[in-house]
Amino acid sequence: MVGAIIGVAIGQAVDASPWIFALAAGLFVYIALTDMVPELIHNSELRRSPLKIVLIQNVGLLIGFAIMICLAVFEEDIKV
Repeated sequence: MVGAIIGVAIGQAVDASPWIFALAAGLFVYIALTDMVPELIHNSELRRSPLKIVLIQNVGLLIGFAIMICLAVFEEDIKV
């Protein structure tokens, strides 16, 4: 909660919103990957068929990246 208040205050005081968004996105990616990568590495199924598991994990990551790219490209056209 404190971070949100500080972020809103900085965002209104300084016209540095692209930098704040870039920092927030970078921190989000870092936190997500530090939580996700160890889970991907220490999977018990990896010992049975490592190639299959690695392919499934990479396909999932690529689908996530593709969704984010589509959202970025078509954000102006999205109507709710």
